[in-house]
Amino acid sequence: MVVKIRSEAVCESAASILKQHIRSNRVLDHDSLDEEVMLHWNAPPLHLADPFIKSSLNNYFFQLKDKNWIFFKKQAITVYSN
Repeated sequence: MVVKIRSEAVCESAASILKQHIRSNRVLDHDSLDEEVMLHWNAPPLHLADPFIKSSLNNYFFQLKDKNWIFFKKQAITVYSN
């Protein structure tokens, strides 16, 4: 991940997020780590993420032959569908 940052506080925050994703001896290649950190930095907090998640899934499944999607968990209260 290449970042041009002028503020030391922002740089420290970015480094902290990066460290969170490489802790516990996780084996990530550079692309996966970049994607995780980018989402952590730019995506909304989970409690506000429902519209973001639905939009992302719609964008992904739009390119597939079967455009419908649904994910559920047997014990989950929340069901995501389009």
